[in-house]
Amino acid sequence: MKIKFSQILIIVYFLLIFIILKTFNFFSIAFLVVALLVDNFTNIRDGIKYLLYLLAALSVFLPLFYIFMIYFPFIIFGFLLKKRSFVRSYVLGFAISFIPSSVIYLISTYLSIQLNIPIIAFIFYLPPLIAFLIFKKDSIEMFQVDRKEFIFFLTVLFFTSIIAINIVDNSNLFMVNHSREFYRIQNSFQGLDKHGLVPLYDPAIANGEATYLWIPSVPLVHIAITQLFLKFVPPILFINADSVFILLLSTLSLGMLFFSILNKKKSTLNVFAVTAVTLLTGLNFVFLQFMESIRTNYAYPVAYLLLGLILDNPKTYKEFAILMFIGSFIVTLHPAYGFSVVIFAGLLFFLRKFYYFKEKDEMIYFLKWIAKNKLKILVTIVIAISVPLFYISTPIIFKDVLVKVQQRELSLNNAGYDVTSYFKSFYRTELHYLSLKYPDVNRIDDHKFGFFVSIFGALSFFLLIAMYKNKDIKNYRVFALAYILYLIVLSPIAATLSIRIGGLFRFQGPYLLILLGVSILTLICLTKIKYLKVISIAVVFIAFISTVPYASQHITALHRESFMGGDIYKSEMEFLKQVPIDGRIMTYGLFGNVIDYGISYFTGRYGARNEQAAISVEGGIFGKIHGQNSWGTPEIVTSNNGIQLSNYLRLGGYKYLFMNIQHPIGNYVLSQVYPDFTYPLYQNGPLVFLAVNNTHYIEKIDLVKNVSEDTYKKPDGYKYKTISAYSDLEHGDIDFKKIPREPEPLRFERPSNTHVKIFGNFSDGEIVVFKEQYFLRWKAYMDNKEVPVFTGNHELILIRTIEGNNILLEYSPLRMEKIIGIASLTAFLGFLILFLFLLKRTHAENKAHS
Repeated sequence: MKIKFSQILIIVYFLLIFIILKTFNFFSIAFLVVALLVDNFTNIRDGIKYLLYLLAALSVFLPLFYIFMIYFPFIIFGFLLKKRSFVRSYVLGFAISFIPSSVIYLISTYLSIQLNIPIIAFIFYLPPLIAFLIFKKDSIEMFQVDRKEFIFFLTVLFFTSIIAINIVDNSNLFMVNHSREFYRIQNSFQGLDKHGLVPLYDPAIANGEATYLWIPSVPLVHIAITQLFLKFVPPILFINADSVFILLLSTLSLGMLFFSILNKKKSTLNVFAVTAVTLLTGLNFVFLQFMESIRTNYAYPVAYLLLGLILDNPKTYKEFAILMFIGSFIVTLHPAYGFSVVIFAGLLFFLRKFYYFKEKDEMIYFLKWIAKNKLKILVTIVIAISVPLFYISTPIIFKDVLVKVQQRELSLNNAGYDVTSYFKSFYRTELHYLSLKYPDVNRIDDHKFGFFVSIFGALSFFLLIAMYKNKDIKNYRVFALAYILYLIVLSPIAATLSIRIGGLFRFQGPYLLILLGVSILTLICLTKIKYLKVISIAVVFIAFISTVPYASQHITALHRESFMGGDIYKSEMEFLKQVPIDGRIMTYGLFGNVIDYGISYFTGRYGARNEQAAISVEGGIFGKIHGQNSWGTPEIVTSNNGIQLSNYLRLGGYKYLFMNIQHPIGNYVLSQVYPDFTYPLYQNGPLVFLAVNNTHYIEKIDLVKNVSEDTYKKPDGYKYKTISAYSDLEHGDIDFKKIPREPEPLRFERPSNTHVKIFGNFSDGEIVVFKEQYFLRWKAYMDNKEVPVFTGNHELILIRTIEGNNILLEYSPLRMEKIIGIASLTAFLGFLILFLFLLKRTHAENKAHS
């Protein structure tokens, strides 16, 4: 029996993984044995054999394998591609899998239709199921891996695992910033699992939060749906494995982009060159640091696919439809990064076509194609514009509740200054990524490319600029010029855009790294001398391998958060489970960026951290007594004495304080509020819980006409509330008092997050305060009649009553939101139907050719 190269490679992979990582499972061994038996004793296609070896390699890390297999059926959509490969088809399928997950989200949010797990699974897998029914036995064509891609995939998988697999455990959440995203994903997961709905509203964080109104819903709900299918994987383990999965997929997709830029035959040496540079670039320190944003990570592989398709010079409506879909939906993954990618892709498309337009026949063909398909193109553009409407319309619909800050407007007067500032910032920030040193392995903000990329990437870039007229670097030239043009185009508008969408830095630095990496690759592949080429590839591999220990140490050290694992502050969380949900919990001297979300996750009690500054018109109470510093902003906290802290805590319904009194902030607050304004509930060393005297979540109150901040320095300041200056309610409808009465606590029940029942004896014109943040989605009813809901000077919910015994508060999307949500739902379904139609036509064409 002849031993094949693929068999040697897979066995070496298993041995190295077992030796280096000291990990194995019987399932992966059994899978490997089956793959070897199939290879040796059957006559099935080599592409299937290579696929089995890849799946066996993935199965060494079972959570990673499970996630990979969730999207595996969608690979059937690879038939839409002109230049197909296993990785490309998988990434396209991964992108299309966002259509059913978005449909599930939009149905849940805007149509309030409950879905059980079997129906969710049916909706999710219906697209590939229909595609399989179209192609039937011909579907097998898409589930094959060629020999060279097998080598590329296995090598990337091996080094990704060596560097990143240590973060896949069930006790530490990778990245501290993942804590809030983890919490939101679990919120969606539990909502779908228990109620068949993505939660519209979460009362357990901030002062109540519109879960996915201000942050992109698509990637987080998508992850929650994946977790729903993998309920047997513990949540922490799942999220960590998902981070490694998306790093692997991004790196593989980056390699496909490099192949498109290179635009050469996939010779063995070229494959090794692409593999080496893909590892050097895709697993660079900067990309490991940028893993802190789950939403950006999910956009990376899709963005690389989009750019690769453009560089392949799309000529058919099928390719145009794919470009339009990716370009429209990538904005819903991460608006700033998505917007940057769309601008860059537009420039790339223009430049790519411009080069081809030098050939007269190409230009004539393109213009004829547009004329022939103008109606289809127009309809596709309209559908594409409708896809992200449900998300990008939010700041327009709710513009009146957005923070009133001075917005920077575009003007010719500012243009010169903005351009200069932009390039100065680029020089101070992105160009400083070029460094002879490795980053500090314990810091996430020390962005450095490392010695090899910084030196040889820059040298390669300038050498290629000198060789600008070389016909063999056409696609490289287009990519480099598009990046330079992107910087020029963005420079006059970046300052204004940053205020509105932020996060533009997530494009410039990573794509500078990609540009330097592909410069090295292009220069290597221009080499005509085979031995010099081999030596160059070996040098790149050695340079990358030298970074592996540091990269592994770096990703392992990046803020591994233990609290969400459940073993930190265990006694405190058990105590909180016994506390009634009758007030919010404010933390001081603790890392609130994690602890507040953990309180809500572990106990269901109400945390206080409020990060949605964009919807704080007048500045809520959290900003007056805590601030965005996780432990408590010193200048904010210490500017309040005990009377002020007590008044604000009572006004905001913050009934409980959870503090580390060894921390200066915790100690200061303790010294101010205890024993005059609070009483003790619990102590475990420096960790204490206090209850704030006479604090209630819902009260019947009086309003006064005007209140100054000095009022809250007085002992009875907690009585004083007024109507917000931004409220639409006419002041004549309010019976303002000169001296307000003592607030009267009211009993309430909460059947669900979006429904609150308030009980009491109410007269006409009385005011009730519900201490969650006011938002237009809230409506109140008494005796089936709608009563006014408005906001006060602390942005809490105020209700003007009529005569009755109870109030029903309901939270639901506005009519305009539902209309736009349905438009986006229709657009997603439109793309799905279009892709299935194109698949059917592709199948018919293939049959005709055969």
